[in-house]
Amino acid sequence: MTQEQISRFRQRLAIGLADLHKRWAPHPAQAQIGHALLVRGCTDIFAVCGRNFGKTELVAYLLWRYAFTYPGSENYYFSPFMKQSREILWETNRLQSFGPKSWLNGNPNNTEMRIRFRNGFHAEHHGGLSGIIAAPAKQRPTPQPGRHPT
Repeated sequence: MTQEQISRFRQRLAIGLADLHKRWAPHPAQAQIGHALLVRGCTDIFAVCGRNFGKTELVAYLLWRYAFTYPGSENYYFSPFMKQSREILWETNRLQSFGPKSWLNGNPNNTEMRIRFRNGFHAEHHGGLSGIIAAPAKQRPTPQPGRHPT
């Protein structure tokens, strides 16, 4: 990548993130989780979060932000049951309407609970596990069973 391309990417990133941040800003505890994923590059994050922590908004934010930052990546949101994903994130329209519509490539697929973005990124929801998996383009993750603290 040339210096000019890097500069254009940084400009586009700054403008896009500013647009996303107009809609929502994390509180300090949410920011720590986002920082661990987005800045420090942690791949396994375990957070104990109670009611009204803002877990759903944080997941929506992280998926949209990851979408903008990493074009072409495939990202998956898992909950213990597909019904939970549908009720919590999808049927409430929380994920689909979280960020700027200009980022989307067409309408969300309600059957598959999938959002496609103009930059090739997509996000899907599945049941049977808990967590978020983010993978570079053309690399499918292998879900691992969740671990519970003892």
